[in-house]
Amino acid sequence: MRRFAALAAGTLIAMVMAGPALATAPSTDHQRFTTDAYVVAECDGYDVLEQDHVDITIQTYFDRNGDVSRMIFHSSDTGIVWRSDTDEQLATYADAGGTFTQTSDGRFIWTGVHNAWTLTDGTTIRDAGRVVVAEVSPGQFERVFAAGHLPEPDPCSW
Repeated sequence: MRRFAALAAGTLIAMVMAGPALATAPSTDHQRFTTDAYVVAECDGYDVLEQDHVDITIQTYFDRNGDVSRMIFHSSDTGIVWRSDTDEQLATYADAGGTFTQTSDGRFIWTGVHNAWTLTDGTTIRDAGRVVVAEVSPGQFERVFAAGHLPEPDPCSW
């Protein structure tokens, strides 16, 4: 029992002394919203529009100095896609919970199912994999890695 008490006391002292050097716990923010309709593609004589319902959880991690070291976004989006001239629905949209990570060194990493459209004829177009984008100069970004992605879809052909 003495050995246990000494070990517990030693552990407590070590934790108190190390406390200020440890990073703080991540903060979590949860948001739900519906986007305004936005243009997905400009076609000959009409636009393809999309509107999404977004459910997102943002975890912010801090370093030992209390500065943000990375942010991780877990999201689940659903929406509809339609023609601007006829209001005809072309597809439904879902991203199925891809994970987006922003690091303090200007990198953005997106993994999982990024986009998934189900056309009205039942065809599914799914873009999944991993993309890494780096900030090469202030406000300028470059894709530095991509794997598992499909070619960009053409909503004008839907």
